[in-house]
Amino acid sequence: MNSSPHNCILCFIIAASLALLAACDRNPGKAKAGQLPDALPPDQAAMQIESTFSANPDEWVKTTVQSAIKALRDKKYDAAYAALQMLKVSGKIGEAEDMAVRNAIIGVSMAAARAAERGDAQAAEMMKNIR
Repeated sequence: MNSSPHNCILCFIIAASLALLAACDRNPGKAKAGQLPDALPPDQAAMQIESTFSANPDEWVKTTVQSAIKALRDKKYDAAYAALQMLKVSGKIGEAEDMAVRNAIIGVSMAAARAAERGDAQAAEMMKNIR
């Protein structure tokens, strides 16, 4: 049996996400503050980020959100992950926005792990850097 590091990473991320989802009685993307985040696929995460951040007045946040949305839609997981992490630690987002960012981070991580497993060198590098 071929057991590459990518297989182990993918299995771990999928198992952890399934355990989180099984422990929660709600629809994906409906996590609220104080709950564990959901893993949203990049396209769904982009929609959730866009709607959740629509009322945020901060210009830096708006610019960073647009960068994250574009990267999520373009499947540029490393750029999406970087923008989402900046939002997460910025101190400029509310509870609902934080949950949307966390949902997106988990989804991006899972998507990147799958892409790395399929041989995407950029996704593999991202996964190596976030360990």
